[in-house]
Amino acid sequence: MKKYNFAIIGVTLLLSLSACNDWLDIDPSDQVSSEKLFESGDGFRNALNGIYIAMSSSELYGRELSWGLTSVLSQTYADNDIAKSKAYGSAMEYEYGETEIKAVLESVWSKGYNVIANCNKLISEAEAKDSTAFREGALERNLIIGEAKALRAMMHFDILRLFAPSVESGDESKRIPYFTVYPSKYEPNLSTKEILKKVEEDLLEARQLVAKHDTIVNTSTMAMPDYRMGGTNKATGGDFFGQRGIRMNYVAINALLARVYLYDNDWNNAAKYAKHVIDDFVTRRKWFYFTDPYDYAKATDKYKYVKLYEDTFLAFYDRELLERIDNFKSANNSLLMTLKNYDALFELDADDYRTSLATSDGKTGKTSMKWINTNSTNQSVTIQYKLIPMIRLSEMYYILSEASSKTSLSEALSYLSVVRKARGAKRDISGTASKDYYNELVAEYKKEFLAEGQMFYFFKRWNMPVTTGTQVIQMDGRYVMPIPESEIIY
Repeated sequence: MKKYNFAIIGVTLLLSLSACNDWLDIDPSDQVSSEKLFESGDGFRNALNGIYIAMSSSELYGRELSWGLTSVLSQTYADNDIAKSKAYGSAMEYEYGETEIKAVLESVWSKGYNVIANCNKLISEAEAKDSTAFREGALERNLIIGEAKALRAMMHFDILRLFAPSVESGDESKRIPYFTVYPSKYEPNLSTKEILKKVEEDLLEARQLVAKHDTIVNTSTMAMPDYRMGGTNKATGGDFFGQRGIRMNYVAINALLARVYLYDNDWNNAAKYAKHVIDDFVTRRKWFYFTDPYDYAKATDKYKYVKLYEDTFLAFYDRELLERIDNFKSANNSLLMTLKNYDALFELDADDYRTSLATSDGKTGKTSMKWINTNSTNQSVTIQYKLIPMIRLSEMYYILSEASSKTSLSEALSYLSVVRKARGAKRDISGTASKDYYNELVAEYKKEFLAEGQMFYFFKRWNMPVTTGTQVIQMDGRYVMPIPESEIIY
């Protein structure tokens, strides 16, 4: 068993404060020592903010775990484009031993475990403080601890999805550690099932800790899309408690639980939490709903809600996202993100509204509009330029579909049809044969999460080949990323 020596130096946490969130005067360097940071309750707010910023960095969800590495691994982009990046060219061929891709994997691993260490530091400091240290008392203390535990779980889960075998593969090897304390110089590697159990425990606890704030005290910051994703509503307690759509909230935690249980082949619990999200927050409270087709299919490009943000439970926020993407260009200044076999996705569903979420790449192909500047001046549109969707309503129906498929094909297809109808696809799939169910499910995932980094995890979870158009890529031995050679996680 390989040992990992942690060298988390001093724990200085990156801070970034917007004008409306001046919770604390900070050092000019924007970094402070952990001792100073946690002197007051306000320091905990800034520490949590720093964790979100780290998770939105290019090493993680700001690139590699969204439109970058994980999208490349699922063959999202055209070969001749993506091969111009040496790292991504190697990733596209699953040649993980090449120098450039090894560096990318190292950065994902080390940044991910750095985030986890910062979560652990924040949790330990917050749990050691009396609730009177926080402006809003126990409500705020619980919210901070709950969010940090959920983020810790999410980060471990996605490291698992890259660097460890899937449950479906049957491989019980112990590949990665799970860290819950700070400081920690060693934790044993665990099997996929053991890691998933710890992820589940963290999320269940986090769910309880944030519930009161999100479902009782500050429901207005959850109930309306513009308030969730960047509006200026007056949240009870101040700005720190607003914009819950870009923070780990109660609904997102339940949705993430459904995703985790599905990965664990725990169909009953996956369905339970997906249904809880839909029944309580779509049907009953009506906080979330499928984005109106007018806002992305019928609107002109500059007014399109390209991130479908009205049905998004959680999106990370990266103020530099467009700049990161703008830097990913060839020598002739064209984006290296031409979509592979895009038209084939919609051969059977030409009326699907999601066809409108791609535009010309300036050559002969198309690129996703999710990651480009559409030159809008509408605030509800421009806020989406900085959002990285993490989990949305459609996935809950897909999870219910998969869970139902074990006992009732007709029920499984009915759940897929809910999303298809909302997205404008009129083809009747109710008569689909059981042997064709997987293909319908794959098509839905591809259309819904195009260039968002989720398809690689889908194929891996099923332990099936990666497919693109008519190409079928056998993945024997290719789904598990090699553990980085470095033994120190910063």
